[in-house]
Amino acid sequence: MRLCVALVLIGLLSCSQKKSSPEEKIEMLPRATERDSTPVASSQQCTYYNKVSDLGIGVAKIERSFELFNDSLLTESYISIKDLYKDEDKINFCPLFFLPDYGILQFACLEETKSYFKVAIGTSDIKYLPKTASITFQSWSDYIMGSFGIRRGTTDGTELSAEQDVRESASDQAKSVPLPAGYELFCPMEINGDWVKVTWDCFYNLEDNVHEGEPCSSYISECTQPITGWITWRKGNELLIDILLMP
Repeated sequence: MRLCVALVLIGLLSCSQKKSSPEEKIEMLPRATERDSTPVASSQQCTYYNKVSDLGIGVAKIERSFELFNDSLLTESYISIKDLYKDEDKINFCPLFFLPDYGILQFACLEETKSYFKVAIGTSDIKYLPKTASITFQSWSDYIMGSFGIRRGTTDGTELSAEQDVRESASDQAKSVPLPAGYELFCPMEINGDWVKVTWDCFYNLEDNVHEGEPCSSYISECTQPITGWITWRKGNELLIDILLMP
């Protein structure tokens, strides 16, 4: 999964790897399991995308350092990380997106105020992240629309859910849209609630892709016979798509 929200997400790796088998792609970016990830004995137990109690309003992205608090007054510290790359082993929870080798630690944000972000930790806990210049917040709409592309997430690492058919309109009752054979990548075009309108990336399966490494929004209009449709990007508190954050 090319960085593949999953985040899916997903992968994170270069386009030169897109010809790998589906199984290899899945290993690049494992999806969430049903386990409770709050807390865990080691961050090594985290996957890239980890289920949380609530996907919230968007994503709070940290840089190399951060501090989490137990209370909204920011008086009771839960954990303080000075350098993500050096202190990864000190992290005893799984955030929504976690790939420390690439500097990725991102929280599902439930609320934004002038002083803090209220964030979900694992499947049952809530913490508070002080607002600083090193924290970047994006709404889910901006996060998805600003990605390099998205694809449908798999239910068990190998198969797509029937709920993830590409539809002619944003409705489970709408007709399915047939897709060409090959690896899929979609370019997000519009968000409507839990649905996202997408265009099939007609360049993704080409051996000589002239748009390698570019965000899909910069070239998707060049598809001469565009295939468009709608997919659901979330179901309750579960992310149903992989979100490519890098080429």
